[in-house]
Amino acid sequence: MGDPFGEPLPVKGQANVRPVFIVGFNGSGTTMLSESLGRHPDVFTLPDEIRLIPYLLERASQFGPLSDDETFLRAWRKILDMTPAFRRVGAGILPPIPSNWRNFERSIPGIVDATMRTFAARHDKVRWCEKSPQNMLHMELIADAFPRSQFIQIIRDGRDCAASLHRRWRRTPDLVLHRWQAAVDEARRQGATLANRYHEVRFEDLTRNPRQSMEELLEFLELRFTDDVLVSSHPQSTRRGELGGIEENSGNWRTYFDAATLTRLEQIAGHRLTELGYPRLRAGCRSRPPSGLALWWWRLRDFIHAQARQYVRRRSRGSSLRGIPGLFAELFVSVRSFRSKRF
Repeated sequence: MGDPFGEPLPVKGQANVRPVFIVGFNGSGTTMLSESLGRHPDVFTLPDEIRLIPYLLERASQFGPLSDDETFLRAWRKILDMTPAFRRVGAGILPPIPSNWRNFERSIPGIVDATMRTFAARHDKVRWCEKSPQNMLHMELIADAFPRSQFIQIIRDGRDCAASLHRRWRRTPDLVLHRWQAAVDEARRQGATLANRYHEVRFEDLTRNPRQSMEELLEFLELRFTDDVLVSSHPQSTRRGELGGIEENSGNWRTYFDAATLTRLEQIAGHRLTELGYPRLRAGCRSRPPSGLALWWWRLRDFIHAQARQYVRRRSRGSSLRGIPGLFAELFVSVRSFRSKRF
């Protein structure tokens, strides 16, 4: 049997490297922002979502005493195998555990950090960035686990988020606005506790004046500015799937939804829209939060619909699910991710 470990990973100087976590409500432009930031010569962004970091941190004790070599390696291999994003990024091949694995911190964050640094080293980059939107609800937990980490939250008009998610995934707009309001409130509360480790970006500012927004973001990250970060290959750029400059893409909700839907949405989150500076069509509209039964039904319907669409999409793209085990791995992540959203 050959050596089960990969090349040694540089350890010297890595204690000063600061991980970056991009968070934000689904449909807010987190993918565009992470993809653009990943074009910086010093930053590697994982082109997929781990989504499991809060789950792993909350259950760290279940992996056993990591001071023991065998237990540590078993935990490392288990985390690699239970995270589909790591396999997809490697075109179906998991990253090897570095041969100098004994030099790394004996913790779940240490395993995640070493794995991400392995990907970054392949691209000759020194910092890594991870984007999982629902981590916006777990920033305090992640910040404690990664003491040098920095967080970027991108905020977008909730009605545009609802339009985007309905167009792409047929998500219920009313549920999206309810979740958007609660999630943004919670993320801003947690961000305030992180002080200078937290930075907000408005989607509308980023797409209207990308240079200024990215200059401020890179200053926050203590990175030099480069024009490389002003392009993207995602929907807010010139053409979907093609590299182009970031372009303004706001206010689509005005024509996407009918008048009745807009009235319902502003009844759910109108006050929050106003507080965040977003215009309302019906400023005097009274708040009417959805009932518990409606929320339960919307969540169940959207979850089932989303899993079916993701399965069909991956099959149409020829993505390997590794048979039944792979399907269960994907479902495992989806369920844990769904539960971590809270709202």
